[in-house]
Amino acid sequence: MTMKKFHRNLILTALTIGFISPSYAETAVDDSLGQFLEQNFSNPTNPLNVPTTAVQTADTDDPIANFANRPAPATNGNLTQISNGVNATSGNIMPVTGQFQQQNAQYDFINRASNQNVAPISNTTTTTPNFAASSFAYTPLLNARSALVMNANTGKILYQKNVDTVRSIASISKLMSAMVLLDAKLNMYEDITITEDEIDRLKGTGSRLSIGTTLTRGELLHLGLMSSENRAIHALARTYPGGMGAFVAAMNAKAQSLGMNKSRFFEPTGLDPRNVSTARDLSVMVRAASKYPQIRSLTTSNYGQVYTSAGKTQTYKNTNALVREGDWDISLQKTGYIKEAGRSMVLQARLGNQPVVIVVLGSSTSSSRVRDARELSTVVNQMPL
Repeated sequence: MTMKKFHRNLILTALTIGFISPSYAETAVDDSLGQFLEQNFSNPTNPLNVPTTAVQTADTDDPIANFANRPAPATNGNLTQISNGVNATSGNIMPVTGQFQQQNAQYDFINRASNQNVAPISNTTTTTPNFAASSFAYTPLLNARSALVMNANTGKILYQKNVDTVRSIASISKLMSAMVLLDAKLNMYEDITITEDEIDRLKGTGSRLSIGTTLTRGELLHLGLMSSENRAIHALARTYPGGMGAFVAAMNAKAQSLGMNKSRFFEPTGLDPRNVSTARDLSVMVRAASKYPQIRSLTTSNYGQVYTSAGKTQTYKNTNALVREGDWDISLQKTGYIKEAGRSMVLQARLGNQPVVIVVLGSSTSSSRVRDARELSTVVNQMPL
């Protein structure tokens, strides 16, 4: 029996663990990068020669594309509600044991077209929408450089701060990587081995996934979304049909198809500070990603274990303190950090009986990032959705 088969063992459970408050803090991030990127990304026609592929222009009546490409603030109105329903069939999410498998059994990672379809977004609108932020007396006190609160059903912006400022987004990039991977309908049970190609030579970050560790594609996606494991996401992109270049091109094509005109991707993990977006664009991405049941499940999972090629059992948890606490009804989330981006977070949660998108970019510490999200949640209590 080979080392690969002897050592590989993944146990992922839905065990809720206690909140451990991060004890470290960073100084506030210089916003000069955001200003520079804003000046240099005013032309949405790929000024930095990012790898792209031919993209079919989205229908002009697509509500997500309309939202990102809107002109001036329009007259009052509401978007047609976007359904959150995606038909799920029986099957296992990935070949693992334990409670996590049982919890997520309805999501099948095998290459079955009938199980991989994402619920289509409605192509009709009832009236001309008004995307201008609503005015209200309450103003949240934020550490973040950019922020947004939006009703996920209607697209109504409840609060905004520097929503069109272009910023590095770090590991929030992994949401786009997950959509690209799932759109390809690859076999999620296929084994993938971590190689030296996954070593971070850009930032020099480490990883507990030792070289030679073999996991399934579905298991790697779980670690990449729940725990922001960079080697896991890099391996998924490296083994994508056509390789890394094709994967990055697909990321940019997906962004363009959603109308994310101020977003650019250079690699799949978010370690490259040139992966940039805006709070407004990211709200579009969150709404799109919420249509994938696998992404909803894996980003809100709270526990995982892997047995690596180094002979060690590694335990993983969710990077988001709000998920670890369990007090919020969060359906999707992703955190991110590199020095250039600051501490950032996107999430979709049910607040005030409605799904709400919250975007926090450029907060100075992990704790301030969480405080900003909590502060933004109070906006929902101050005004009707």
